[in-house]
Amino acid sequence: MKKLCLLAIAVCTVCAAHAQTEFSVPDLTIEEKFNAAKALMYRNICSAIVEAKNGGITPEEFGNKIGQQWLPVWDNNPEFGQFVGFTIWSWAALSDEVNILEQSADKVVVQVPSLSKELEEAPILESFSIEDLVAYFDGMMGVIATHLDFNIKMSWGDQGMKAVISR
Repeated sequence: MKKLCLLAIAVCTVCAAHAQTEFSVPDLTIEEKFNAAKALMYRNICSAIVEAKNGGITPEEFGNKIGQQWLPVWDNNPEFGQFVGFTIWSWAALSDEVNILEQSADKVVVQVPSLSKELEEAPILESFSIEDLVAYFDGMMGVIATHLDFNIKMSWGDQGMKAVISR
């Protein structure tokens, strides 16, 4: 019986020691960290959109609800240039390419050819589409723009996402 107990302790000790050395913290580059964070952010938003749709709320309506939560963060009277600048900065931070197609003192048209290749090519969740993501962003930013007395309309097409921002 002693031998059996000693053998069991030895096996548990070896297994515990082996389990502790099997995992390690990866040494990621800043680009790997950014890409992983972006993918996780998009996946979390996709999950929330699907859950909203399951509850009978459209992606745009869900975006409206999220935009309402962000209203206190915005100043009541920001300049048009600040809103446009933030919008362009946001897409530049999340996308590989952002193009300004048109700009004047009262209107800016921005094109983002690709938001997420993963989501555009093969949606990761059933009942989710890239159009849902754009509708969510349109709803969220639309509420903020309206609060600030501006307009924004985002849409998805053959050329990617297009955002028209105006006074």
